[in-house]
Amino acid sequence: MLALNVPEETPHDRLLKTLISDNVKRLFANVTAEQADLNFERTKAAMNANIPAKALINWEAELDNLTKKLRPKVIEKNLNVLKDYIKLCLQNGAKPVGVIFPFAPIIRQNYDEELLTLFRLAIRQPEESYDFTCVDLFDLPLGYDCFYNTAHLNLRGAAFSSTALSLRLYEKKILAVENFVDMPYSYFTMLAGLLPKDQYNALIDDVFKASAQMIRRKDKIKIGFVSYDASMWCGDELYNFFARDERFEPTIFLCLRTDEGNKESVQKDFRHGVEQFKSRGLNVVPLTERTAAVPAQDVLIFLTPYLDVLPNAFQMSNMTARTLTTYIPYGFAVSQLYGYFNIPFMFVLWKNFMESKIALKLFEEKSKIGAPRGLYSGYPKLDTFFAKKQKLKFNWKTARHKSKKIIWAPHWSIDEGVKYATFQWNFRFMYDFAKAHPEISWVVKPHPNLLFSAVKTGLFPSAEAFEAYLKAWNDLPNAQVYTGAYYQALFATSDGMILDSGSFIAEYQYVDKPMIFLSRDTQKFNELAEKILAASYLVDGRDLRGIATTMQKVFIEGNDPLRGERRKLFDEYLNYPKANGMLASEFIYRSIADDLKEEH
Repeated sequence: MLALNVPEETPHDRLLKTLISDNVKRLFANVTAEQADLNFERTKAAMNANIPAKALINWEAELDNLTKKLRPKVIEKNLNVLKDYIKLCLQNGAKPVGVIFPFAPIIRQNYDEELLTLFRLAIRQPEESYDFTCVDLFDLPLGYDCFYNTAHLNLRGAAFSSTALSLRLYEKKILAVENFVDMPYSYFTMLAGLLPKDQYNALIDDVFKASAQMIRRKDKIKIGFVSYDASMWCGDELYNFFARDERFEPTIFLCLRTDEGNKESVQKDFRHGVEQFKSRGLNVVPLTERTAAVPAQDVLIFLTPYLDVLPNAFQMSNMTARTLTTYIPYGFAVSQLYGYFNIPFMFVLWKNFMESKIALKLFEEKSKIGAPRGLYSGYPKLDTFFAKKQKLKFNWKTARHKSKKIIWAPHWSIDEGVKYATFQWNFRFMYDFAKAHPEISWVVKPHPNLLFSAVKTGLFPSAEAFEAYLKAWNDLPNAQVYTGAYYQALFATSDGMILDSGSFIAEYQYVDKPMIFLSRDTQKFNELAEKILAASYLVDGRDLRGIATTMQKVFIEGNDPLRGERRKLFDEYLNYPKANGMLASEFIYRSIADDLKEEH
C-alpha cells in the first residue's frame, strides 16, 4: 500500500507514511540561521498579539492542556505503527534509531511524570524485541535561546541536539569513534558546553587516539607552527628537533592578523618576522589573506589561543579532528583573569604544554574541563639560557664607554584587558630620562598592541604620531626600539629591565638581572607573579620621581639586595630543566613524536 499509494488508507498507514515522508526531512533541511531567528521573532510577536490576558494570568492551569492522558489502546496502536516501521527498516538493511528531542524548559519542568514514565516503559518493548534503540534527549538542559517556540528547536538548538545525539549513539556503540574524526572542532566545543567534563574528556581522548592512529601510518607527518606575530615564536630548537627527524615536515605559518592587518606598522612587523625566519633557514609560509589556502597538516602547534585574528583555515569550524591541535603559550600566565582558561580553543587540545607548575595547577582548577591533557613542559623560548657554551650577542647603541644596558618594556593595556599599562603616565618622562642619561644604553621593547591602544585611547592622535615617538627614541645616540622575535640575546646582554608587562615578569628571571616593575591599582596577578614581584623593585607608574630614584639606585649604582631571593624563587618555581630532566623543546618534541611512533 505504501509503495502503490492506494487511496484507501487506514490511520495506521497514514502514520507510517508520515514517518518516511520527505516532508519530515524538509522541515529542517533548508532553514538558515537568519530564518530561524526570524521564526523566533515572529513567534514571539504572534504570542504577544494573540494570547489574551486571561491566559497569561491562568498559565499554570493551562499547563494541564499540554499533557493529555493516553488510553491503553492508543498506546498499543502507536506501538504497532512503530514496530512496523522498525521492521521495515531492518528488512531494508537500515539501523532504526528513535530520538526523543528536547522541549523548552517550561514543558520539561511541568510535563506529566506519570505519562513520561508510561512512555519510557512502552518504548522499551521494541528495544527489547528488535535491533532498535531509542535515544532520550527529553531532559537535555537547553535554554530558551535554543527554541523558536516551546516545542520546536531553532538552528542553535538543532545543532546542540544533533551533537548530543551523536554522542549517545557513540556511547551505545552504534557510531564508531572513527566517525568523529572528521567532525570540526566547533562540534567538540559545543559538546564541552553540554556534557560533564569526565564524559567529554573520555570521548575526545578516544577521538584523539583514533586520529593519532591514522597519522602514525603516514610516511611523512606534516607539523605546522601557527602565529600572527613573530615575537610569539617558541624558538628554533623545537623546530629543529622536528626538522632533524625524517618522519616530520615542519612549517611555520606566520599570519598577517585579520583585524589590524591594514596598518602599515603591523605589515612592517609582519614582513620583518618573515625575513627573520627565512634568514635562519626556517620553512616559513606567510599568509596575508583571510581566505588563504593552507595545506593539510597532521599536527598544528598554535602559539596563540586567539584564533579569531587568524585566516579562515585556522578557525575551529574549518579544522577537523584529523589534525591534532597543540598549544605552547606565547607568554607566562601571570594574570588573575582566568577566563583565558575557558576559551573554546582550550577544550580541543590534544596536548596543552604549560610553562610553569602554577599555570598547570590553575588550569586544572579554573578550566571547565580541567587539564587532563595538560603537561608541564617549561618554556622552549627560554631554553637558550641553559645552553652553557652559547654566547649571545646583541648590538647595543651606546653613547658612553661601559654604559649600563637597560630594557624598557611597556604593556599595551592602557584602558582595557588586564589594565597593566602605565605608559600613559610616564612615556614622556622615560624619553626625557633616557635623553638626560647618556651613561645608559636603552632598548624600548613595546608590546605589539601598544600602538593600537595608544591611538584608541587618544594618547596619540594617530598611528603616525606613535611611530614618530618611537623614531625619536631611535634618533637618540643611546637608544633604539626593538620589536619581533629573538629577543633572548637582548635579555642576556642587558643589565636590567623596567616594565609593566605580563609575561616578561617571569621571562626575565631566566637571566638573573634586577627588574623594576611599574605598578597601578588595577593590576591583578596570580600566585607566580606575586612571588616574583615580591622579589622585585616596585614603583607606582605615576610616581616619576620614585621611578627616577629607583633607576638611579638599582641600575646606575648597581644596588640589588633582592638577588638572593630571586635565585631561590627561580629554583623552586621556574627551573623546568631541573624538574623534567630536559629542556622544554626536547620535552615537547618527545611528547609529540613518541605518541606518533609507528607501531610494529
